[in-house]
Amino acid sequence: IIGAAVTRYTGFTGTMHIRNGELSNTMFTADPYLRISVKDGENTISGDLPVHISQIGSNHMEQDMVLHDKRVIHVAYKSMIKNAVDSVIENVADGKDMIGLVVPGDNGRESVFINKGESKDAGRISISYNNNDATDVKIIEKDGVFYIKSAFTIARTAMPAMTKDTLRQDSVYEFKQRCLYESKLGVFVFKQFYKNAKKVLVEGKGEGSGVDALNLEVSINDKQQMVQVMGGANYVANYQDVSVGNIPMKIGFGVKELTLPFSLYLNKFILERYAGSMSPSSFTSDVTLVDKRNGLKTDKKIFMNNVLDYDGYRFFQSSYDPDEKGTILSVNHDFWGTWISYAGYFLLALGFLLTLLNKNSRFYALNKAINNIRAVRKSMLLLFLFSSIGIPATMAQTADHVSADHAEKFGHLIVQTFDGRFEPVNSLAFDVLHKIGRKDVFEIEGVGKMDAMQVFEDMMLHAEFWKVQKIIYIKENSVKELLGVEGKYACFNDFFDEKGNYKLKEQAEKSFRKKQADQNTFDKEIIKTDERANVFMMVLNGSMLKLFPSAHTMNNAWISWDDSLAYLPITGSLQILNDELQLRTFTFNSIMGLYLQEVFNASKSGDYIRAEKVMNYISKIQHTGATADYLPSDTKLNFETQYNKANIFIKLRNLYGMLSMVLLVLSFIDVLSVKRKKVVSWLLTASIIILGFAFIYHTYGMILRWYLTGHAPWSTGYEALLLIGWGALLAGFSFMKGSKVTLAATTLLAFFVLMTASHSSYDPQLTNLQPVLKSYWLIIGAFFGSHAYTP
Repeated sequence: IIGAAVTRYTGFTGTMHIRNGELSNTMFTADPYLRISVKDGENTISGDLPVHISQIGSNHMEQDMVLHDKRVIHVAYKSMIKNAVDSVIENVADGKDMIGLVVPGDNGRESVFINKGESKDAGRISISYNNNDATDVKIIEKDGVFYIKSAFTIARTAMPAMTKDTLRQDSVYEFKQRCLYESKLGVFVFKQFYKNAKKVLVEGKGEGSGVDALNLEVSINDKQQMVQVMGGANYVANYQDVSVGNIPMKIGFGVKELTLPFSLYLNKFILERYAGSMSPSSFTSDVTLVDKRNGLKTDKKIFMNNVLDYDGYRFFQSSYDPDEKGTILSVNHDFWGTWISYAGYFLLALGFLLTLLNKNSRFYALNKAINNIRAVRKSMLLLFLFSSIGIPATMAQTADHVSADHAEKFGHLIVQTFDGRFEPVNSLAFDVLHKIGRKDVFEIEGVGKMDAMQVFEDMMLHAEFWKVQKIIYIKENSVKELLGVEGKYACFNDFFDEKGNYKLKEQAEKSFRKKQADQNTFDKEIIKTDERANVFMMVLNGSMLKLFPSAHTMNNAWISWDDSLAYLPITGSLQILNDELQLRTFTFNSIMGLYLQEVFNASKSGDYIRAEKVMNYISKIQHTGATADYLPSDTKLNFETQYNKANIFIKLRNLYGMLSMVLLVLSFIDVLSVKRKKVVSWLLTASIIILGFAFIYHTYGMILRWYLTGHAPWSTGYEALLLIGWGALLAGFSFMKGSKVTLAATTLLAFFVLMTASHSSYDPQLTNLQPVLKSYWLIIGAFFGSHAYTP
């Protein structure tokens, strides 16, 4: 609670806008402030009050300014008008005659209201109403009839008849409503005349992002005055002059500017797009941190999930300018609030441990009761075959598509991922197809079941066929309506209209440019859907398949067969491969083209000998050159392929869900029964043994991931949950046996791992952690409940 309070009152967040080649040390707060400045003789008194308006309950906000003569200026909040717009009410006691004009503005049509006896600018034209000021246009009212006199010629068009006439310079004409007046300085329309009217602010329709207005009561001694001040969270506070009791004041409403003790120089903002598409894929700010206090000058990169931390400030990549020449960074400063909160977590864990060791605790009482009432149960051995973890069924296949056997062999070729890892094509195929369709096996009408590897390779062979297959997952109904599709899946062609225009282009750009905090569910789904469509296109054109090592790249980067470097002639010892291939131009592009042609032919004839021979040549090319020593062995490739097919964590997720419900129901039955039933006892024991086998299989999956990735996978959510599961089992058995130390240690281990498992690495099998987390805790709760019965 203290940490939250420190964050609330000392921490702050905001944004920092920098253009390419500019140095900045200023940021603007995320929250708006009521800013007050009072002239007190030779001095100026100022105060800033954060504005937090709640939709529920009352909002209390006030500020006192004490002058040198002890008088107090009191500013109190009364109400807020969201997305305020001008409105006119007639026949009021203090109203004035008024005319309303319509002029073009930055956001479309804008209304201009001019009181009788006033003059005002309507765009670039100055207009007066019964006023003798030297204005461009004079509006004159006599006996209820309006006349117009202009300093230049005006063309008038009567609507809706669209009849035109000309008003000559310095001549008087009748000023008519619903007429368009067009001059060299601009246009305006006489909209309406208002009798004894008054202009007020009202809340605009819709959500809007316009200017808000605060209604304030400003008082000094017995004098009071109502003040409306415009602004909001998206505006820098624009002060307006207010005078109460002859005391001059300035009041503003908006974000305030803060100066940082150091500066950031934007070397370049980099926006990357999907290959062959205008859709953004990622953006990066290449900045130089400059701190003159200690002579520091260092280059940094800020991008998604890569935060710049310095001097208690954290900079996140948030958005960018529409012309892509400037960046918008989110700034957070909450050093003490963060560490106080962490201290609270530590005390929570410590208290959790001490509670388990306390002899007067409920845990101790239950442990003692169990030891006294229940006899130690005999262990039971149960052989259980995991029917849910079986070998996938053979996929249906037709001669028109690549065979499952050949696709599996192609999946053993090595590909380099975007982050430089070498893995089998099989892994890339499963990752990509799971991202596109949220599935690993697809039921294709007229073809049958095809696994991810088959679909991945066949998409390069039969692009037009796959463009009409509904395999791109769409979650939100609003996105479905935008694309004009029904159901959970869309085909690639659904993303384009009759003229070939990409339907999500404008909305994807708009949503992607928003700050993450401002992105609603629709924006997030638009970004995800746009990404799936672009990944689909990259599979079709082969740009994702980086199969070939090139001597012309840096850092041993591999290239795809559609890369410009893939068209360069292959030289050196590899030229001998062309003796049999007999390609006119021996390039990586021509080799891959030959391979795809042979697979296409084989999909019709069923003879893949020639295709496999070309595929083996590609494998030889991969194992020649500077990266040969870094490539995974055949054994590791086989293991990774089997790991992809096994779907260990997805199957365990389903098993854990079923076990959680079974254990929960059985524990309720056990607790509510007067005498333990043998059937319930047997089922509980059997479920726990099944859970033990599941954890062993889970551990096998972890070890396999460790072997494949080369590092212990303890940072992912599933691995953290596995430790919780093992801790729960050990705690349960120690609970039964009466070991308080083991119980405390294992339970604390589970709690600690859960607190530290804050993120998960990308793996299509490591999605949807929330239901698995719930299943784990249901299992743990049911397990403890089943052994905590006291008659």
